[in-house]
Amino acid sequence: MIPINLSIKNFMCYREPPVLNLESIQVACLSGKNGHGKSALLDAITWAIWGQARTKTQDELIHQGQADMVVDLEFSARGQIYKISRRHSRKRGKQGASSLELQVFSEAKFVPMTGNTIRETETIVKALLNMDYDTFVNTAFLVQGKADLFSSSTPAKRKETLAEVLGLSYYDSLAAKSREFAREQDRLIASIDSTVAFQSEEVDKRGLYQADLSKAEDNLANTENSLRLALSEKSVIESKIDKLKLTESLIETNRSRANSAKTELQQLQKSLDDFQAELVEAEKLKGKESEISNRHSELQEALSEEKLISKEASKHKTISHDAIKLEQSIDIETTRLRERVQSTEQQLNDLSVLSASLPKLHKDVVHIDQQKADLKKLISRSEELGKSISVLETRSAVLDNENSALKQTMDETRQKYDYLQSEAAVCPVCSEALGSTKIEKLRLEYEVSGAQAKATYLENQNQMTQVKKEMSSGQDKLSQINEHAARLHTEISGKEESLSRNVANAESATVKSQQLRTEKSSLRDRLLSDSFCASEKDGLAKINRDLNSLKYQPEKHECLIKLIESLRPYEASMRQLNHAKTSANKLNESIKQSTALFERRSNEIKHANQEIVGLEKALVELPEIVRRSGEISGQVEELEKQRSHLSEETGRLRERLDHCKRIKAQINKQMKARNLAEKDRLTFNDLAGAFGRNGIQAMIIETAIPQIQDEANEMLFRLTDGSLSLRFDLTEGRIDHNTGNPSEQLEIRVSDEMGTRSYETFSGGESFRINFAIRIALSKLLANRSGAPLPILFIDEGFGSQDEIGQDRLKEAINFIRNDFEKILVITHIEEIKDSFPTRIEVEKTPSGSTYTLVS
Repeated sequence: MIPINLSIKNFMCYREPPVLNLESIQVACLSGKNGHGKSALLDAITWAIWGQARTKTQDELIHQGQADMVVDLEFSARGQIYKISRRHSRKRGKQGASSLELQVFSEAKFVPMTGNTIRETETIVKALLNMDYDTFVNTAFLVQGKADLFSSSTPAKRKETLAEVLGLSYYDSLAAKSREFAREQDRLIASIDSTVAFQSEEVDKRGLYQADLSKAEDNLANTENSLRLALSEKSVIESKIDKLKLTESLIETNRSRANSAKTELQQLQKSLDDFQAELVEAEKLKGKESEISNRHSELQEALSEEKLISKEASKHKTISHDAIKLEQSIDIETTRLRERVQSTEQQLNDLSVLSASLPKLHKDVVHIDQQKADLKKLISRSEELGKSISVLETRSAVLDNENSALKQTMDETRQKYDYLQSEAAVCPVCSEALGSTKIEKLRLEYEVSGAQAKATYLENQNQMTQVKKEMSSGQDKLSQINEHAARLHTEISGKEESLSRNVANAESATVKSQQLRTEKSSLRDRLLSDSFCASEKDGLAKINRDLNSLKYQPEKHECLIKLIESLRPYEASMRQLNHAKTSANKLNESIKQSTALFERRSNEIKHANQEIVGLEKALVELPEIVRRSGEISGQVEELEKQRSHLSEETGRLRERLDHCKRIKAQINKQMKARNLAEKDRLTFNDLAGAFGRNGIQAMIIETAIPQIQDEANEMLFRLTDGSLSLRFDLTEGRIDHNTGNPSEQLEIRVSDEMGTRSYETFSGGESFRINFAIRIALSKLLANRSGAPLPILFIDEGFGSQDEIGQDRLKEAINFIRNDFEKILVITHIEEIKDSFPTRIEVEKTPSGSTYTLVS
């Protein structure tokens, strides 16, 4: 990972400095006073890539007083240019919101390759760089205060860190996958053994199934033979029953025919009686022929006369109906005119009240206009007070923010001042003791700075108190004005709408009253002059004249109708007489035919009864045959059930035998699969051991340790002029509870002219040289491995702990390794050191945040 361009916004002490272009830099020094933001630039790089820096939480990285931060980093890795952008926003009382975007430069533009989540994108970045933040800090980044992170770790932790640097976690994952595959084969073998054991029990029953099948087939053959005999006998019996059923049907047919003939005889007898009675009645009517004819003639004459009188009655009724309608129309119009006169008088009385209220309503309108003018003045005064209060609120907020900043400054100054009170006060950068002159000078500066800040703070508090008083007074006045305005607005709103409506109603009532007076006068004139319904009155006079001209006599018409009703029965008697004259001969012929048919049906009944007696003799044996039929049918049903059961049993047993054959084939197939699974299980167990920490990983570490040791000793020789050397030893550690094998530990043995002793006994300067040599060796190892493209080195401390000779040797060491890394960045505040570098990045803290300048 080679940084190219770094863009920062609101990150730690930086607000929004210019973009830092590192593309042309190979070796550079980050210089500036302590606390101005040198280390923060490297923190920005690690936070953008891994989301981690020296602080515990991301909110602590956001610039004081800001709500969010952004870091954009362009870098190269594996011969390709990438751009990563990480953002974080602080939310009060809640977890902050973060985002992460990754892009790759392709075809002259950046193309997104961001994952669905931040975690997914970080996984992509980690795979791209083949290392996490901890590995970076242990190798290529000498973090301030953590240069001994690798050396001071426990031997077991050292071994794990070295394994991570060498990318051996990949082999751990392969070993874990191999063990999982072996466990899957174990589960498969157990499953096959269980299945085969269960299936073998079924195969062992094959002989039993075969014996049961032979027995069932013999029983089925015997049952089918008995069923054939029973079916044959059943067929013979059913044939006899069918013939006897036919005989029984013939008996029923004859009985039905005899019964029908008896019914017909009864009907013929009734018909003969009716014909005889009708013939007697016809002879009686012939005896009254003269009387019936005379009365029928009188009826016809009365009907003719009534027809003529009915026409005059219809005309009289129509004219009378028209007269009634005209009289009703005249009465309705008279009533309507009188009601309109009364309604008009009532409306005039109602409208007079509204017209009388008009003068008072005009006075109320003038009063409302005066109240609206007063409301407008109140609103204007409220707006002016609101603007004044807003100005005071802004002034209060500015003073409050200024005091917050002053309070923070005073607290920091107080902490620095209290630190100087300690007798063991030392420089926080180089750890050297401060002289009394330097302490007194710093103390005086802190006292002056604190006093000035306190004076300004108190003055701001006084101004804030006065501003708050003015705000409180203004708020009270504004509340009173707004309350008065609200009451006045409510009063106006409630009155204005109803007043406008009442004025409009009163003015409309005045105009309407004049119209109603004119209408009332016109209606009275029409009633008094009797000039309405002229056409109806003329029509009524003409109808009365037409009624007088008609000669219709209702009494005469009524007497004629009564006469017709008394003669009406002779009309039916005349029809009966005419029918009797024509039907006498027909009745005699019908009596003759019915008598002959009666004799024929009597003979048929006699013959049918004789045939029934003969057939009934043949039905004597039917009950016995039916009983035998029921018995044989029961035998057939039982035999068919037996045959069905035996057929199912033989089919089930044949299926069992076929199932045994199939299971046997499955067992053979599963045993082949078991042999393959057993072979794969052994293979995966061997692979798990080979990929494990005692296999390939141990071989890689054993090969890498001499390389790291040689590189570290070469660097340590240059840094100490050959007075120090080190050795890495792999030793056995604690017993692993999972494997039962001892874990491996990495021990560091350091030798000087006095002999070999522990790393912890060396001085601060010497231990830093040892740490530096080990770190450079680890970084070079990482840079040389194909899977870890990280030819970069960050050094964030070290020169302050070295004497002049040690500093010169560190500079020589950096120049010696500069060709092994594409980029080296060194942080220092020592003037003599920073001038040794060809390129410097000068960091300076300003009131608007830290910034930097590139000096070549």
